[in-house]
Amino acid sequence: MTPLPGELRARLDAAGIPCSEGSPDPGAPGGIPQQIGDAARHQVRYLAQRGHRAIAYARAADPALGMLDGLRARAAEDEAAALGLAITVLGPASEPIELARDLRRAVDEGITAVAACNDEVAFRILGAAARARTAVPDELAVIGVDDLPLSAACRPALTTVRYSAPSLEEFTASVEATLAGEPMPFVAIGAPELVRRESA
Repeated sequence: MTPLPGELRARLDAAGIPCSEGSPDPGAPGGIPQQIGDAARHQVRYLAQRGHRAIAYARAADPALGMLDGLRARAAEDEAAALGLAITVLGPASEPIELARDLRRAVDEGITAVAACNDEVAFRILGAAARARTAVPDELAVIGVDDLPLSAACRPALTTVRYSAPSLEEFTASVEATLAGEPMPFVAIGAPELVRRESA
């Protein structure tokens, strides 16, 4: 994680907002890291309930998603281990041909489902599956996170996990109030919710 600039760190410290310069623990009770990891745990549990025993977690190629992706990958691995499942990390692969080759290899090695970092990564997996002539969901189940509008429109329609998140306005107001010395308003993030469609 990139260290916070000194002035921002000092203002957050003065306002009583705890900051971590290390990698957050996705299993720590409460807080944003756990909520980010909850989506991946939900994905793995759902795939396990559907009978999948060999699951891949598809990483994001976008470096800007590094922390979120890392939290979700670790949470997926922890959940799979708790359920006695094998999990493989797939990617990140930025080129469609490379991703299709890696996906086909994973399926040939026994992977039957992919939990993607988010819906955009899941769309890339669906495209790679088509390029690799891998039938979704018959040969490979795919599940994303976020429930983007395109998730219902793509074919096969994407099974995904959605959760209510605070609006940008709520989040900004919360930070501004805290920096102004006011008590931090409670901003709720809902529990993950499965949106079952055709892909898994």
